[in-house]
Amino acid sequence: MTRTSSPWLRLLLVLATACGCAASRTSAADPAAAWQQSYDAGRDAYERADYNRAQKMFATAVKEAERFGDQDPRLARSLNDLAAAYAVQGKYPEAEPLYQRSLAILKQVRGPDHADVATVLLNYAELLQATNRGAEAAKLEARAKAIREQAGR
Repeated sequence: MTRTSSPWLRLLLVLATACGCAASRTSAADPAAAWQQSYDAGRDAYERADYNRAQKMFATAVKEAERFGDQDPRLARSLNDLAAAYAVQGKYPEAEPLYQRSLAILKQVRGPDHADVATVLLNYAELLQATNRGAEAAKLEARAKAIREQAGR
């Protein structure tokens, strides 16, 4: 690396380095921000159909969300979306236990009749349909429909 003679360029390099370090400390010090950043990056990648990147970012979001406890809604949300990233790639064995765990958390935290439960039920039902388990899928779809009707949606 060559030494620069411009004091402004040296200052710019110092500031850029300092900003990078401060951002790293902020993420480590603020678990909610770290989770949100990973989760948002996963959603963005999923919407762009970059499922490998979405899978990676949602896996990171799951790790970050686990810091909030095993009954946190952010964990359920991250698990559901990681499962969806697996499922869209045909990785059904990896996705299924994630949907099940997400459902267990949501039923405990939000209650069995919450709209979030219906959303995960429908996602899980799609996986069941894709794995030729239509009868199981139909039960989940019917339950999700009942929840949504009860909620007036």
